[in-house]
Amino acid sequence: MPVTQLLDLYEPTHPQERCGLITKGGKLVEIDNIHDTPELGYRMDPKQVLAHLDDAIATWHTHPDSDPNLSQEDYAGFSQWPRLKHYIVGMRNGAPDVDIFEIQEGMLIKCD
Repeated sequence: MPVTQLLDLYEPTHPQERCGLITKGGKLVEIDNIHDTPELGYRMDPKQVLAHLDDAIATWHTHPDSDPNLSQEDYAGFSQWPRLKHYIVGMRNGAPDVDIFEIQEGMLIKCD
């Protein structure tokens, strides 16, 4: 299950955001973060994304040592991938947690 795998890979003290895709088979694929300031954001390496995009069902990224709430940058990025779900891993109440988002009828919503 992707949530369990994401919680297992999360390192709250890792200084940079990590990111990747989740495939149809549930495999987590980590993609290089090429953001100018990877401590503050993420940008997936486009060549690596293209290599896995046909098999992707979701994106994922971490918020190092902060909560998995949606940022403005996340919102803008997720809207570019309307067919995919989007997982954010972060810390909530002292423990790793995951928030999941998807676009339904043109609106970004948080999944239960």
